[in-house]
Amino acid sequence: MSSDILNNTPTPAGMNNSGVYPYVGEKREVATTQMSDTEAASLGAKLQALADQRKAGTVSEADYNRKVAEMRKLGEATQAAGKADAPASN
Repeated sequence: MSSDILNNTPTPAGMNNSGVYPYVGEKREVATTQMSDTEAASLGAKLQALADQRKAGTVSEADYNRKVAEMRKLGEATQAAGKADAPASN
C-alpha cells in the first residue's frame, strides 16, 4: 500500500478532523437561549406573587388556574422543542 493512498483518504462532508475530541460534524444551532439569572429571579417573583395573591384571596380561582395552565403550556412547548433537536438515544 502506498503512502499516497493513506494520505488521500476522503473526509466525509461536514466533518472536523482537527484532532479535538469529541467534535464530529457541523455545529448545531440551539433551539432557544439560556434563561439568565435575572430572568429566572423575575419569573420566580411572578410565581411567588401569584401564590401570595391566591393565598390572600385577591385572585379568583379561575384566573389562578388560567395563569398556571399558561405556564404549564409554555413549559411543555419548551420541552418539546428541546426534545425535537435531541439526538436519538440507543
